Amino acid sequence: MDSNADSLANSPDAGPSRTLVCECGRRFTRIENLRRHQRNHEESKLSCPTCGRTFRPWLTEEVYLRTKAWCVSERTIRWPDLSTANYLINTHFERVEPQLPIIHLPTFEASHAPPALITALLASGAHATPHIRARTFSCQVAETLRVLEPSDLDSLHVLLLAYLAASSCGNPRAHLILASLGSHVRTLRLLGPRQTESDFATWVRHERATRLGLAVLLFDTTLGLSDVASAPIPDQERWLLTSDAWVAREQTSVGAALATLPRYPATVGEFGASVLYTTIHYGIRAYRAEERVFGHTQEVLGLALPARVHALETLLEAAGHAYGQSVGYHLGYVLLRAPRVEDLESKSTTDPLPIVHAAHLLISAGWPLPKDNIVFSGAGYHALLILRAWASQPGPRDEDALVAELMAPRATAAPHVGPHGILPVEQAVTPAHVLKLGLQWMVNSGASGYANRLARLLDREEG
Repeated sequence: MDSNADSLANSPDAGPSRTLVCECGRRFTRIENLRRHQRNHEESKLSCPTCGRTFRPWLTEEVYLRTKAWCVSERTIRWPDLSTANYLINTHFERVEPQLPIIHLPTFEASHAPPALITALLASGAHATPHIRARTFSCQVAETLRVLEPSDLDSLHVLLLAYLAASSCGNPRAHLILASLGSHVRTLRLLGPRQTESDFATWVRHERATRLGLAVLLFDTTLGLSDVASAPIPDQERWLLTSDAWVAREQTSVGAALATLPRYPATVGEFGASVLYTTIHYGIRAYRAEERVFGHTQEVLGLALPARVHALETLLEAAGHAYGQSVGYHLGYVLLRAPRVEDLESKSTTDPLPIVHAAHLLISAGWPLPKDNIVFSGAGYHALLILRAWASQPGPRDEDALVAELMAPRATAAPHVGPHGILPVEQAVTPAHVLKLGLQWMVNSGASGYANRLARLLDREEG
């Protein structure tokens, strides 16, 4: 690694103002700081005995024992050993943190973090692994952490990770954690406007508070556009900088970014894109609520609704152009055009179904193999309900080929081809079949809460 640093140092462009980037993404302005950092990568690493993957030892034995004593005291939790604990935390930083980047990695030190936060990181990493025992540990820890009284940013972060684990486990008290988080986001004004910070430590603290508030916004539908309109966009460019590479830059609010979405740069990163998609989803939910109230009872007010639909579709297309047609993009069209989840579950709707967007939503979410997708975890459930309702309808239909391609690899080994091309998909894919495939997908994804809901629907379908 030193040879790489030397090549940078000896390049003609290298100088006091040049930003040096390590292979891990950390940035430096001084070559000696880069070399000192790169020596950390050369330290001995731990390896998983099952897959052989190496990972960084985040926890020392002292930090491990202190965290274990804090969590296990008077509680029955099967605690992992030190090597496994390091593997779980590493899993969090590989699979969860990129989607919810709230911890400032250049300044994070596990030895200085409170035991509750270390415990929450363990639970988060445990849930992101495919091992049943690890997920059981995650559910147990989430139940322990949910009663924590929030008092600072660390404890709010702990509650957010506890909510994610509890909701995935199907814990019926998960919504109480989310309600507490939303209340504290408003009380502490985490999404309020910020002054331009003149020093690194203050900026890190304020940026983390903003990111935490925006992360809660991704899940708490009681928050709204009025809560987030003045919040700064997550500063992806400076988030991985160390203090010596940190520079001031004008911040842009979420409201301003939405107003100029087609021209807003794609450097906001995955988290920032998720925030902007979520704000569009909030607007869609507000429109659907107004549609139910005014669309059929107030003719004059109902005339304004098509213009709202056009504006929302324009925002979705602009976001799709800027950040890619990801899960957030297809979920937007599902929310805009599909019946509500409650109506789909009870089969009490005959409204048109956005099959194409539902199918592409599942593909974007990793179908047929599970893919890490924390922010829009419920999107796949909504899409599966749409496909289940669609499979109940008579055919042939324009989308038969698309759904056949989506379901055929795991539906049956027999080709769905007859004298007129692809046969009506309902001959091969039934509502029960969609639910079975979706159930297995949710189980493999660790979304046991949605898996339980699909299992109940499957029992009714087959009963």
